[in-house]
Amino acid sequence: MSQLFWFAGGCATATVVVPRTFTLTWKDAQKEPPKEGGRYWCVVRDINDLGTSYYQWNCAYNPENTWEGKWSSNALRKDVVLWTELPQMPV
Repeated sequence: MSQLFWFAGGCATATVVVPRTFTLTWKDAQKEPPKEGGRYWCVVRDINDLGTSYYQWNCAYNPENTWEGKWSSNALRKDVVLWTELPQMPV
């Protein structure tokens, strides 16, 4: 079961527990970015003519990248608001 709380000024960090699989702890992308570059599971904010949408995406983080921004993906040109480590594959 996942719980993510959205309010007018942003969102609150939440822990997502998926029964019998893994636990995800979300972190604010602006206040607490990853310490290392790599792939992460993200909540992305997309604002367009239809309004604001949030979705989850597998994104890359590169702390050395200053030209495109530290978060990137071929299809991702939106705001990353939350991130978490990718879970280990079940055995």
